[in-house]
Amino acid sequence: MDFSEFQSRLWNLTKEHGKNLWSSIEQEMTSEGDPAWNHIGDNIKDTFSHLGMSLGHEFTIFLQAELRRQGIPWESLLVEESDMDAAYQALGLAPGADQSEIKERWRSLMVEFHPDRFMSDPEKYKWATEKTQQFTAAYNLLTRGY
Repeated sequence: MDFSEFQSRLWNLTKEHGKNLWSSIEQEMTSEGDPAWNHIGDNIKDTFSHLGMSLGHEFTIFLQAELRRQGIPWESLLVEESDMDAAYQALGLAPGADQSEIKERWRSLMVEFHPDRFMSDPEKYKWATEKTQQFTAAYNLLTRGY
């Protein structure tokens, strides 16, 4: 979805919610007796609440598509910067390394520290298993955002 389509979807959602709100207010105002102002107020609150949720949903869809187009995992927006820095440090990379550098470094570390290389020594095997788990967690965080 490009930005103009996104704008169009937001505009259509806003118009739809506005029409529904106006219709409910008009119905209340033309009914016999005094208008129920509490009911009208509740309709306004509900309409803006639903509109906000709808707009938020559309924005999320647009943002995910745009990030995917740019090759950025959207989940990475939910990660603390200090976690990202720690992940770069765990892989021995400078913050901001690109995806190919991350992948290449992770692969080289997995070869170097693979537990199968240390099967004869249970302590080293355990240590290597923990190291490869740390490397994989850092790799997943930097490439997938989790």
